[in-house]
Amino acid sequence: MQASIEYMIAGLTVISILVVAEMNVLTLMNQTLTEVRQEVGLSEAEDILDTLLLSPGYPPDWGESSDTPDSMGLAVQNSIEEYVLDPKKVIRLSEESDYYISPPTTRRLLGLSKKYHFSLRITPFFNVTINNEGDGNYTISVTTYRGNPAPNVNVTGYYVDLPFQYNATYQTQSAITSIDGTCTLNFDYASNSTLIVCADQSGIRSIAAEENGLCLKVEDGYVIESETPIIHTIDYSTGELSELKKDVVTKFVKIDGYTYYVEFILWS
Repeated sequence: MQASIEYMIAGLTVISILVVAEMNVLTLMNQTLTEVRQEVGLSEAEDILDTLLLSPGYPPDWGESSDTPDSMGLAVQNSIEEYVLDPKKVIRLSEESDYYISPPTTRRLLGLSKKYHFSLRITPFFNVTINNEGDGNYTISVTTYRGNPAPNVNVTGYYVDLPFQYNATYQTQSAITSIDGTCTLNFDYASNSTLIVCADQSGIRSIAAEENGLCLKVEDGYVIESETPIIHTIDYSTGELSELKKDVVTKFVKIDGYTYYVEFILWS
């Protein structure tokens, strides 16, 4: 009789262990499936963003035309580096462009159904604010793409005449930002001059201008004409961000030698 009771207790113990083990396996399976679903969603967002940032689209030189491309991609044609974007393509995501491509059009070109929505933000690594204090004096404020003050950044200002002439001389001044991300630049005042600023730290460079829409850039320390205006922050979205599950992917890219931060959000 005692042996039977011991067998029953042992059997119940084994059953209890099996039940607990099965529950743990089911819990682990559910967690794994959830992680896989999340990874699949993130992978989808990464694939879409990489299509935008690594492909030149078709035709690959569509930035040279006013036509809408057959497929969307922002990369420079035949680039030997990854994540190098064509400014003539990127500028067409700005509403200020004469050849603006709307977000729904881009969604269609990417092969996404209307149930999907996305937002794309392209912003300089350093956001440079130029405050004209008058008489050729400027206060420059530099923050990171996250909005934090950027100390110890080398700021160079180019005080150029407008309209710009390639062989004209112009004043330059440099300074280092302090702990609050600011510095001052002082020039001999000229009524027809404007300021272009480059911010540089460890090879990461950003550019800004006092005047909007200037087709100028700085190359090898010299101001030259550009085929496109200086690209500031571009916010590009098919609609209001949903409170439902969303996938966020970020990348750093180069446009005209300057570093930009890209944030892509996908939701449905």
